[in-house]
Amino acid sequence: MCLTLTYTFKLDTDRLYLEPLAATDLPILHSFLTDESVRQYLFDNQIVPISQSAEILETALDTFSTHGYGLWLIYLKDSLEMIGFVGCILFSPNHSLSCYMRYCPHMRKKAMLRKLLNALLAMPLKN
Repeated sequence: MCLTLTYTFKLDTDRLYLEPLAATDLPILHSFLTDESVRQYLFDNQIVPISQSAEILETALDTFSTHGYGLWLIYLKDSLEMIGFVGCILFSPNHSLSCYMRYCPHMRKKAMLRKLLNALLAMPLKN
């Protein structure tokens, strides 16, 4: 049995909201991926070129359009600050599914991230 997440809508908790990555999000995604405190965990502290960020964005959008799941940006509701992203994308050519959750280090010990994960895990899967 193959299960597929089919959610491209916004998801809210009491203090956070998630928005599916959109084609217009390249500047904010690239800024986040090149932040020193973020890239040390994703890219061995290498600054990724904007072309690599664009490839990640394109892959995420393709995964959303073909499979109904992808990457969501995580925002604080009270300040509208983008604090990270979460989700899964399907990379070619071997079609390996990769799941990610990366957030700003200053959010590391916040209970709201546990609530976010609980909300995501509570979402039903659709065949």
